[in-house]
Amino acid sequence: MAEITFYGAAQEVNGSCHLVSSPALGAILLDCGLHQGMKAKVIPVSSFRRI
Repeated sequence: MAEITFYGAAQEVNGSCHLVSSPALGAILLDCGLHQGMKAKVIPVSSFRRI
């Protein structure tokens, strides 16, 4: 059975993150946030880690 975990938002971002995981298929983190205010920061893909 798949599981959805809510992680909320951080700092100047509104919206949320959700972790969708399944023993059969693995996991994916969905970032549904929208940056407001200061100039957006670019985060290189190499800084992400596998969970």
